[in-house]
Amino acid sequence: MEKKLYRSRSDRMIAGVCGGLGEYLNVDPVWLRLFFVLLLFATGAGFWAYLILWIIIPEEGRVTATPGETVQANVQEMADRARDFGQSIQRGFQGERTPSQTRSTSGPLLVGVAFILIGAFLLLNQLNLFSWLRWSVWWPLVIIFIGVALLFSRLKE
Repeated sequence: MEKKLYRSRSDRMIAGVCGGLGEYLNVDPVWLRLFFVLLLFATGAGFWAYLILWIIIPEEGRVTATPGETVQANVQEMADRARDFGQSIQRGFQGERTPSQTRSTSGPLLVGVAFILIGAFLLLNQLNLFSWLRWSVWWPLVIIFIGVALLFSRLKE
């Protein structure tokens, strides 16, 4: 039987790329996730590699006739997830909570926003838009800010 590469539906953190790769390569997905995060912070390539794999690897159980349909379905999934994420951030800033939201949903949201902000800062830094800032000073301040924000959000609940 031929082994096929799919994005996992059951072992996923974002899109199932590492879960599917782990199953295909017979490697624990945690190591692959760690690899992508390290690659992200080392060169920024981890983000682009993950994004490309999300686009081209079909989801487990999804039947598509052509690679073009797979890409189209995956891009639509990305757009839907981005829209949902944007709406959840908007609800978070407006202080709205749906009945299904619990304390556990605010933590990942804050961590996700923190990663986006750090990633944007790193990208702008790579483009030398922050050449006047010393990253060695700002990095600890960003970490402190994230910790304080997490503590205040926990106390507010």
